[in-house]
Amino acid sequence: MLLLFRQLTERAEAFCRALEGRWALGDCGNSVIVFVWQHYKKMVIWPARLAEKYITTEERKAILTKVNDYAQTDDWFPALSTIIKEISNELNGPPEPRFDTGTLSLLLSVGLAVGLTLFITCCVCAFRCCGNVKTRERRKSVERAMDNLRNSVIRRGNP
Repeated sequence: MLLLFRQLTERAEAFCRALEGRWALGDCGNSVIVFVWQHYKKMVIWPARLAEKYITTEERKAILTKVNDYAQTDDWFPALSTIIKEISNELNGPPEPRFDTGTLSLLLSVGLAVGLTLFITCCVCAFRCCGNVKTRERRKSVERAMDNLRNSVIRRGNP
């Protein structure tokens, strides 16, 4: 029974999604579809993109629970009147606070990019400094060898 209920809900939501796209209800994404499937005594509230900020999933479930008795007794006028009143109240209120994951992901990616840039810069500087020290030591040893060779040539040349 629960599986049938879930399938009916998914079919009704798919129909609402298609209906919203085909009818172009509100170009701003602020429309709300109330779908009534009288044969199955099923109702779905389908808010568009911007309307979802005002009517959350929990609020839709609460509204449908409130009118479920009307739907089960085929008393559709009070059910729809209650739904319209509740949706109006929700749409006229302030939007529900939501966590903005887009901004968070942007901040994290910028922070990661800055951190990697600093790490790479520090590594390059460290390698250059360490590389210069080794090069200096090599130069000094080469210079010492050259000096020793020069001194030995000079000593051999002057008996």
